[in-house]
Amino acid sequence: MQGAQSPPAPVLVGDDRDPHLQAVAQLVREKTRYEPQLLATSHRQSWRVTDLGASPGIRGFIRGLPLQATTASEAEGSAWRDLSEGLAYDRRISWLTPLDRLRRADNKLFQYQVATEANVTVPRTIVARRVSDITNYVGDPFVLKPLGAGVVHRTGETPKVFYTTPVSSSEIRDDELETTPAIAQQLLTAQRHLRVVTVGQRCWAFSLDADGLPTDWREATPRERSPWETHVPTAELAEKALDLARRFGVGFSSQDWIVQANRCWFIDLNPCGAWLFGPAESSSQVTAAIADWLMRRSQPSS
Repeated sequence: MQGAQSPPAPVLVGDDRDPHLQAVAQLVREKTRYEPQLLATSHRQSWRVTDLGASPGIRGFIRGLPLQATTASEAEGSAWRDLSEGLAYDRRISWLTPLDRLRRADNKLFQYQVATEANVTVPRTIVARRVSDITNYVGDPFVLKPLGAGVVHRTGETPKVFYTTPVSSSEIRDDELETTPAIAQQLLTAQRHLRVVTVGQRCWAFSLDADGLPTDWREATPRERSPWETHVPTAELAEKALDLARRFGVGFSSQDWIVQANRCWFIDLNPCGAWLFGPAESSSQVTAAIADWLMRRSQPSS
């Protein structure tokens, strides 16, 4: 039976195969004698809605949504989304980042609006329907980013898939921009890539040498890039990263920044982003901070 002074078992939402979720769950197990409540599709379980979160003061961490198999049909996927959202909106659970804030913070256009209001340096950004509008505002070549799925549709042709991709004006046509809105952004020449992670009012940073890497460093294999290093953020960078997390109302954030000409540029924020690829001495502290919050060993972020 649960002791009077022990916190209730926290709720973790996501894929139980995800190493980030596994790391948090393992710490919870090690520091308490309770098994976290894991809401994952692969757990062949039923959810008794009236029982979930019945313990007072229960806390939760949403690592990923929706809870659905990748092979699900559209109808099946819709049902899984309804399930995951219904569980994540449970008002009896205090979430590190509530679902409504998570979804809002995940919108790239909203991110740039908030960052601009916070006087954070961001690349020139436009959502345009004509290539000439892009080149006149952000230059040529430029970076093309998806607003949703990374696809632009060519009229009468096979759709073209893209992610964060540098392109020139000769590689994109007006009709592609008209059918699928996309973000066009000023192309930066990175010296270093920074991953800045926040949990509550704490901040960590990892750094990657950008020399020889593609614009999107994720396109390079681990052998093609140097290891990520622990980075001590300047007071200004830490303050800006924490301020952005506060403005978005997220208890956890994984932010991408670029250093160009010794100046830090905000690229985007992921409210469900990764951190374990960083050096173990730093990434383990992030895991511990999330677990501690779930076990009521630190104060809520908002």
